[in-house]
Amino acid sequence: MDEKLDKALLEVITRISHHFGPMAVLKGGMSLRIQGIDRSTQDADFCFQPSKSKKDFSKDLVNFMNEICDEPVHHSMDSKKLKIDAVYNRCKIVVEANAHKAFEPLAVTTKSIAKRYNLQSCVISVMPNSMAFANKLGAWLDRRLARDLYDIYTYLEVFRVKPDSTILEKRVIKPSYARQVKTRPQLTSIKEFTSFLKDECDKLSREDIEGELMAIIPPEDLDGLGIDIIRAIRKLRSLE
Repeated sequence: MDEKLDKALLEVITRISHHFGPMAVLKGGMSLRIQGIDRSTQDADFCFQPSKSKKDFSKDLVNFMNEICDEPVHHSMDSKKLKIDAVYNRCKIVVEANAHKAFEPLAVTTKSIAKRYNLQSCVISVMPNSMAFANKLGAWLDRRLARDLYDIYTYLEVFRVKPDSTILEKRVIKPSYARQVKTRPQLTSIKEFTSFLKDECDKLSREDIEGELMAIIPPEDLDGLGIDIIRAIRKLRSLE
């Protein structure tokens, strides 16, 4: 793990959270980091709520990032999100944000990692785990990455939550497949998705999974993790 980058991301997340309050809700890998999962990431993902489109917050977020970063930031937008490439404390970081309708976020303290870097801890808003789990399952369907399987395993075995069925069903029925994804099933239910997830995971080896996870999981936690992930997903009966 790049501790300098980890610290920079935590500081940026904290400053965004202080400035925007519960409107800026953290999700993704750094959300898991703050909740005690030792999984590194290179970006900070937010959803801004309540907002109808990226126009509702993009200008303010870009202006704020320009204020706190070492040099002027570069930003771009696609149909889903705003992406900001920046340099903070001499670290290259990425902040991404999308619009979301109103929901009640989860309040989480940054204490678990803030103390590692002698930073003041604070309470920030993160996406509730049931919502995050559903979106992570959808992300795996869209792109089939091992880091998504690791996060699925975390929600199943560590947090022991069920995914939000409304969100998951929407993601399953209307996927946004990445270009590199070859198998593109037309799924009509969560039950069909559960079966597809298990079948696809059964095709993977421990080496397949652990090889991809080397970049984000500490070496001491990696040995045997691939088998644990496969076993956890094989046990699934239904995600409904």
